[in-house]
Amino acid sequence: MAINKIEYPADLTTQSDFDKHSDLIEKRYLDQSAHPFQVRGGVIPQGTVLQIGGVVYHADADETISGTESDYVKVVPGGSTATAEYVDDLTGVEWSSQYNGYYDSSSPANLYLFNEQKAYVGGQISALRKTYIETTENGDVYVARNADIAGDLRNGSNNPDLIGGGRSAGFHLGTNVSDTDLPVGAVVIVSGTTKYSVNSIVDVYHGTFQLNWVYKDAGDSGEKLAGTWRVRGGLQADPTGNQLNFHHLAQRVA
Repeated sequence: MAINKIEYPADLTTQSDFDKHSDLIEKRYLDQSAHPFQVRGGVIPQGTVLQIGGVVYHADADETISGTESDYVKVVPGGSTATAEYVDDLTGVEWSSQYNGYYDSSSPANLYLFNEQKAYVGGQISALRKTYIETTENGDVYVARNADIAGDLRNGSNNPDLIGGGRSAGFHLGTNVSDTDLPVGAVVIVSGTTKYSVNSIVDVYHGTFQLNWVYKDAGDSGEKLAGTWRVRGGLQADPTGNQLNFHHLAQRVA
């Protein structure tokens, strides 16, 4: 059970030769009609068809990927089978127009499997070659657009399955009152003693007993919220007791 090379002769002279060619066509049709995720849950899944250089391989069972899990998988062809291993980065890997995939300079060259847009955002590759809509194994969708521009389906630690590195509008799913890393797009009510103009950049801090957010000018210097925040509007209230005079909507923009 492995990632097996599909053997086929250059000339068709016997029934066995025809059978091997039929097997090749069948495997390629399998790949086109029901293309599985090439990497899923630490394995190359059963049924996956890979063309490595000019040779076609088929996984007749789940093939475990060796090494420490990462975003990049190297598939090494060797004789009648191929093996898969995780690598730390894509150093020395280039797009091959001849074989329509990412390869290194080994002989024979090794094939690399990875999420192209995630690698692009992370600076591992310099250009997007596959302009398509891609679905991950958990149902998230990547759209091949300008993946380097903030807002193109990128997110941070709240959803690591989306493209990493950048952050875009999302919902805060945390439940801890001391959370400071809210996603880009989050809006909070902030209180203080100073009036700020719309779209001003402000620093936002946890307030007393972490029951609200305040500006530092309120004399309440709790832990600062991560990122860049802009004022989106506000109102002035009559100060009574411990109330603060100005209340603004602040939105995280980066």
